[in-house]
Amino acid sequence: MAFNVFKLAIEEGVRRVIVTSSNHAADWYETKLLCRKLIANGPGSYPLSDNWYGWAKANYEHIGLVFATGRYGRAVDMLKSE
Repeated sequence: MAFNVFKLAIEEGVRRVIVTSSNHAADWYETKLLCRKLIANGPGSYPLSDNWYGWAKANYEHIGLVFATGRYGRAVDMLKSE
């Protein structure tokens, strides 16, 4: 569905798509941080989730990045809101 939304934005001349995400895109780290098996998680960390919902969230963010680079023609601005 995310692919279709971004593709349609290009076809219809929509300049920006606003997406919302959640902490579930990286919730695998949460347990590790709380029990001190991991010291830090930062912007360079790859999103890892331990459930399907989080996996879907992380993947639509990656799909958005591809469209934001202009790979499929005109670049689509992607404003991420959490």
